[in-house]
Amino acid sequence: MNRLQEHKRNSDKDYWMEAIVFTTSNNSFGPTEISYLENRFCNLAIEANRYDVKNSNDPTLGNITEEKESEMEEFIDYAKVIMGTLGHKLFEPISKPVLKNKMICR
Repeated sequence: MNRLQEHKRNSDKDYWMEAIVFTTSNNSFGPTEISYLENRFCNLAIEANRYDVKNSNDPTLGNITEEKESEMEEFIDYAKVIMGTLGHKLFEPISKPVLKNKMICR
């Protein structure tokens, strides 16, 4: 929450109107997990190419175990479902309509 308050006070970062926060029931994520999640969420948003991603941090994946990575990816999957359900499609690429060839039978 401190980070959100920092962004709210900074006039250079007043372009956002809404924030969605994901957390755990026991506040179990440490700096390594947070860095991993920030890296993955930023990259997912960049790949989706729906919005300009403004992040002055360069989060790294860090050095996490395979087990922890699996846990983080599961968290990301759940977060993506929740975000989509709330109507925020920032991790979903904009699909272009597929043009179908029309067959003309005479």
